[in-house]
Amino acid sequence: MRFTILCAIALLQSFAVFSQVDIDKINTASDVQFLRQSEIEMISEINYVRAYPREYIQLLVPYLQQAREQYKLYGKEPTSFTLRKIYRNDADGNKVVDIDTIWYNKYEEELKAINTLVYKLRRIPSMDVLKPHEGIFNAAKKHGKDLNNNNWIASHRGSDGSWPLDRIQAFANDVKSGKENLASKQSGASTREIVISLLIDAGVKGYGNRKNILNPNWTHIACYYGGNYNNKEHWVQNFGAIKKQQ
Repeated sequence: MRFTILCAIALLQSFAVFSQVDIDKINTASDVQFLRQSEIEMISEINYVRAYPREYIQLLVPYLQQAREQYKLYGKEPTSFTLRKIYRNDADGNKVVDIDTIWYNKYEEELKAINTLVYKLRRIPSMDVLKPHEGIFNAAKKHGKDLNNNNWIASHRGSDGSWPLDRIQAFANDVKSGKENLASKQSGASTREIVISLLIDAGVKGYGNRKNILNPNWTHIACYYGGNYNNKEHWVQNFGAIKKQQ
């Protein structure tokens, strides 16, 4: 009940803040035919935090208040863990994955993650909004369908051995660099809730998902909704930087 009230307060705050936002500016995918409405909304949400980082902090207020209260109530229990995957090339040039177990306290980590996010959003400048790209979308869709065929076990490596940049460049040869975020959240989670969870990135060492969303070097984006599987909403976000024309 308390979190519902806090969310209602944040919703009222968001109306005030959102009135300062140039909707046309952030809604770069509004007329794109290859995207579904939820995918268009997610691109707008990502553009929102990129173009208006300080204003976006107001949407984090209920998350920060909830995290403070839970940490106060439950202290340093319970301990949880996440698996950190490091992708690298071995001596023969083959791509391999190193997996480390990262232990942390659930409530302490959540509070720390939100505090670092707020700190960052207060200090970073407004960034360029991202434009939709059909090739990047096809790469995200390919991996989303692959994950669906494999029970949505989160992995950036496809069943064919491909990695995010491999897939992106296969469909978009004008892209020089790219990254990928994967998200799974409870059934009914909105696009905003998905984006905020990736921005908070609690339990992810280095906040890699957050870094991808707030990377000023990206120029284009695509989001693919993989549907509801095992009572979770599944998403693939692909980011890319286009090569400069000669």
